[in-house]
Amino acid sequence: MTALEPLIQRAADSAPLHGVRKTWAALSERAQADAALCAEYDAKLFEPPYDPLHDNCLQNATLPALAAAAFLRHSGTDRKTRGLWLPPLLIAAVLGETPHTLPYHNNLHFRKVLLHAARLIGAHKEPLPAKDVALLLIAACIHDLGHDGSGNVEPDGTYTPGRLERRSVEYAAPYLKAAGLDEASRADLETMIVCTDAARPDNPACPLTQMRAAAMVHFGPQQTGHQPGAGGGIYNTLKARRDLALLALFLHEADIMNSAGVSCAQTGLETTQFKQESKGDQARPSDVLEFLGTICRGGFISEAGRTLGQNAYETIRARAQADFENGNAPYESEPGEQA
Repeated sequence: MTALEPLIQRAADSAPLHGVRKTWAALSERAQADAALCAEYDAKLFEPPYDPLHDNCLQNATLPALAAAAFLRHSGTDRKTRGLWLPPLLIAAVLGETPHTLPYHNNLHFRKVLLHAARLIGAHKEPLPAKDVALLLIAACIHDLGHDGSGNVEPDGTYTPGRLERRSVEYAAPYLKAAGLDEASRADLETMIVCTDAARPDNPACPLTQMRAAAMVHFGPQQTGHQPGAGGGIYNTLKARRDLALLALFLHEADIMNSAGVSCAQTGLETTQFKQESKGDQARPSDVLEFLGTICRGGFISEAGRTLGQNAYETIRARAQADFENGNAPYESEPGEQA
């Protein structure tokens, strides 16, 4: 971590993201404790069989410790290769620890997404190259960087695909460039992160819709007819690049896993937090059904995603449907554990 300090300082002079130096100083003070936590996290969080994840599992974690533990577990043993990719990953993790205090898009969300990304890597049948592991974990750290609680749809209905996501990439770019991340990798990172835009999944221009259409070509069951979202620029890019399509798909599935693939209680909590952030309304089972229907669309596409989350997804969907039919009562502000 000490070796990153000059990179942090140099990039921070020209970067638009606030609070990086202060975050770096706080993380530096606990670097020794984080080194010990890396070993604990490696076994507790990244080794199957997994216990259902609860928010309090990650309250005392830091993103750099989680990222380092995940990367060292999945990046092979070549020290030179690790040395190339660890600096940009750790810088991304520092950025993801800058204060984000929204009800949903907060620092805890970044930790959850990174954790699930690492678990998807572990559940994948073949080891990923160290570069792909690093890019996926970097994307998890910064995919909602600087989120302001708004969406990509203006009050007048105007939809700007990937607006917030591209801004996250812009915030991180000076730091990643200073850490040696090449232009092609930064472009791939932007494609992956833009594909987490789920603001208008009914719109063919929606990056998530295009990504899922391309993922179905590579990883889904045999389909006939035209896939919704096929034909757009992101779709064409990912259709031509199976490796990048897998990383974009894993990032998306990691992003939704805590809301759709853990437990009914966790889904209730995540939905409540999201509604508090976006509209201030009470969350109801109908909101869960809308999320599962419009964004998840039947669940997980990748084999690793289905292994980790599909059974829970089906249970969550059935429970939300039953609760909807039984009155659609709002969730508690702090939902308790549910069967």
